Amino acid sequence: MSTARQNVDKLRGIVALSQFGAVGDGVADDTTAIQAALNSGAKRVFGVQGATYLVSHTGTFTAFTSTAMRFCVQIPTGVVLDLNGATVKLANSQNSSIFATYNTTGSGLLNANLDGNRANQTQPATGDMAGIIAYNTTRLTLENIRAFDMRQYAGRFLGHTQSVIRNLRCVDVDGDGWAFGIGSYEAIECQIDDIYSENCLKNYPSFGSPTLEGNGVLGAFVRCQVGRMFQKHCGGGIKIQDTSAYSTFDSLTVIGPTNGSTNSGIKVQGNGAGLSPIGINIGDITTVNNYGNGLYIIDCQSVQIANYLGSGNGQGSGATGSDQYDTYLQGKAAGRIHVSNMDVQSSTTDGVVTTISGGIFIDNLNVRNPTGIGVSHGGNTDLELYIGTCRVTGSGVTHAVKVSGGKGRIDTLITDRLHNVSTGTLPILVNSISAITDALAQFSIGRAKLGTNLEPSGVVTLTNGATETDVANENIFRFYTGTVSGADTYFMPVIAVEPFNSSAAALGEMRALPNRGDTAISPTGTGFKIYHATAGATDYVYWSVVGWQIVARAPS
Repeated sequence: MSTARQNVDKLRGIVALSQFGAVGDGVADDTTAIQAALNSGAKRVFGVQGATYLVSHTGTFTAFTSTAMRFCVQIPTGVVLDLNGATVKLANSQNSSIFATYNTTGSGLLNANLDGNRANQTQPATGDMAGIIAYNTTRLTLENIRAFDMRQYAGRFLGHTQSVIRNLRCVDVDGDGWAFGIGSYEAIECQIDDIYSENCLKNYPSFGSPTLEGNGVLGAFVRCQVGRMFQKHCGGGIKIQDTSAYSTFDSLTVIGPTNGSTNSGIKVQGNGAGLSPIGINIGDITTVNNYGNGLYIIDCQSVQIANYLGSGNGQGSGATGSDQYDTYLQGKAAGRIHVSNMDVQSSTTDGVVTTISGGIFIDNLNVRNPTGIGVSHGGNTDLELYIGTCRVTGSGVTHAVKVSGGKGRIDTLITDRLHNVSTGTLPILVNSISAITDALAQFSIGRAKLGTNLEPSGVVTLTNGATETDVANENIFRFYTGTVSGADTYFMPVIAVEPFNSSAAALGEMRALPNRGDTAISPTGTGFKIYHATAGATDYVYWSVVGWQIVARAPS
């Protein structure tokens, strides 16, 4: 670059790293030259495409919890470093973040490749290490950054406001990928888009805490607009946590298999100690072949999801017990989780588990090939589950729906599982409910279909001269469920009876109740009784099962 051009650029606030002696051959240490360029008073500093700048540890700054953070190069207030596609490499045994920007306004890093040289790093004596660490920043700009071979984080951002962060890529990270805050050190009113993580390996042990989970993306997002986040082959998942509030996410995708952790898929979670996400709105979620849950929502005040697709999650043999299902939904008292469309393909797990507290609403749910239960619902009395259309199919289904607590309703249930009490095949199962009384139906189902059988209906002639009529139809017991605490507990069919001719109409009000046996698991299966006024020989009525409700009674 000519001297005249350099002078003009300086007047315009633009300088090049080479003007300050940066070599960029990957051998010479360019730390001092880069820092001199950034401290020169220029607003824009450029690197050379194809260059590799070697940097080493120079200092620390004090961040949250008064922790000293080590760094190599500091980006000051109002300065944007555009590396023009060059690489900045951490020298051997530096155990430090490559770039740091702290207590700044309007700083930025663009078009950078960050090489963490992780094979030649251990752990810093204090603080965190990352490709770039940002603390207490306003209007930070990060665009077109590729971080690789990182020992701990690709990037850690703690307390940044009104930032623009786009096109971040990281591969081969021992700890977590892109961390957008935690607790009160949040991302606030930021625009974030196109965040990619691959092979975050859960290999970095943190001082005084367990090994980092290898989350591809995690953070506390407050009033943020987030576009696409995508990760694959990471130890943990995409995590929206703690104080996250009133933020939108267009598309979240997690592809496994993950690396030996039950902490996988998409997680929206509070900390269990008062920090609970609220107002989280997500467009599309896709999780495929993850080690543990595909979707995990816990301790949240309000979460809304337009479309969720989970396929083949629960791959890890270590994801045992309560983690062997695709979806886990747990709100807070008076909280709300709403999913418009949910499609779960769970060849190795249960489908959807709802538990503890809160209101959970699913408009359309399709669970295919679960190994075990399609939908399992149970928790406190303030737990409510409402599903519009629920479809559970597959040869591995043991129960299409299992209810062990809470309240709710399924408007339409469709399953290909048939009912067989003698073999224990119960498409709808109720258990562990001891507080249900005749006057309290905690859970109900509207229209239902098992196998090829729709809910039954028919026309019968009332018994001449009698006040009750037996109707033989064992199909009404296809939804029989089981026993609880010595009571006969099952989804009792709600049977509507209507006069079929004018003479029957003159008999007044009628009602129908199922015939029940004298044991909880062996109903007579003979059908039901219609109770009416004294009938004539030509009085006809139409009956139909219009729904199902949990009922608990002492055996008759």
